[in-house]
Amino acid sequence: MSTFYLKTKIYSGENALSHLKEFPIEKALLITDRYFTTSGAVNRILELLPNAQITIFDDVKPDPTLEMGVAGERIRRSLGANILIALGGGSPMDCAKAIKALSDVPVKLICIPTTSGSGSEVTSFSILTRGETKFPLIDETLLPDAAILDPSFQQNMPQGLIAETGFDLISHCVEALAAKGRNPFSDAMALRALSVAVSLLPRSWRGENQVRGEIQCAACMAGIAFQTAGLGISHALAHALGARLHVSHGRLNAILLPAVVRFNATVCMDAYRSASILLGAQSTSDTLLLRHLIRELEQLRRKLQLPEHLRDLGVTLPNDLSGIIDDALHDMCLAGNPRPVSAEDLQQLLQEVL
Repeated sequence: MSTFYLKTKIYSGENALSHLKEFPIEKALLITDRYFTTSGAVNRILELLPNAQITIFDDVKPDPTLEMGVAGERIRRSLGANILIALGGGSPMDCAKAIKALSDVPVKLICIPTTSGSGSEVTSFSILTRGETKFPLIDETLLPDAAILDPSFQQNMPQGLIAETGFDLISHCVEALAAKGRNPFSDAMALRALSVAVSLLPRSWRGENQVRGEIQCAACMAGIAFQTAGLGISHALAHALGARLHVSHGRLNAILLPAVVRFNATVCMDAYRSASILLGAQSTSDTLLLRHLIRELEQLRRKLQLPEHLRDLGVTLPNDLSGIIDDALHDMCLAGNPRPVSAEDLQQLLQEVL
C-alpha cells in the first residue's frame, strides 16, 4: 500500500505574488536574508500588505542553525504573530520551519522560493546545522500551508546559483525515482521534473529568463516527489560533507549523484530505466541504459560548469573520513536509499569521487 498527500496550496506563474493579498494577515514574521532586504524584494511584500504588521527577521545565513530558529521564535512570540512568510532559497525556508517547530501556538507558513532547487516550499524537511553536522528535521507539521512560485524572483540569479540549485533539483528527481517510498504519483512528478530540468537548465544558465518559471515549477514537483518517496545516499553524504566543508549542497550532489546511481543500479534498474528512456536512450540493454543515464548527468554537470570531483572544490578534505561517514550513516535521508549501505560502501563512494 502507498500514500500520496499534498497539503500545500500552490500558486504559480506571472504575478503569483499577488495571491498573498488573499490571506488574512494581521501580524506576520517575514523570514529572509540580508540580500532580499537590501535588494528591495522585501518591499514588494510589504506593499502588498499595507494594513498588516510585518516584522522582518533577516538574520538567516546559509546552513541555518537551530539558534537562528530560536532567535526567530523569540521575535515571533513577542509580536504575537501567527503567520510566517519565508522569502528566499532553502535556508530561509528551513529557518522558518524551525521557528514553526519551536512555536508554542499554531502558526501558518507561506513560502516564497527565490531559487529553483530545494523544493522546501512543499516538503516537511528542514535542514539545520549544529557544529559540523547537518540534521534533517522531518515532520508533517512542518509542511507549508502555501507556496507562491513567482518567476519574477528568478530573473537575476547568477549562473553559479542557477547551476547549484538546478543540480539539487536533478538529484531530488533521480533519488526520488529510486527511493523506498516511491509510488506512481511520486514517479510521475519526478519524471516530469527531470525532463523539464535537463532540457531547460542549460538555457536558464545561458541567460534565457523566460524558461525559469517552468524550472521553478519543476523544482516544486521534485519536492513533492521526494516528500513522498524519500531520498538517499547522495543527500546523506552531501549533508555530511557540506557541514564540514561549507560547500553548497547542489555542488556536492553534482559530484556524488552519478556514482550513487551506479551503486544503486543493482537493485533499482527499473527506476533508472524509465529515467534513461525519458532522456532519449534508444537501447533495451540495462547496461547501456544505465550508461546513458549516467552520461546525461555528467554532460549536464559539464554544461553547468559544476565540479566533477571533491578535489575540484578548492577545499581541504580531512585525511580521516570516518566522521563524515558516520554522519551520513545517521542522516535521516539515508533511510530512503533503495540499497542497504555500510560504512565501507560510503568509504568506497567517497574514494570514487575524490
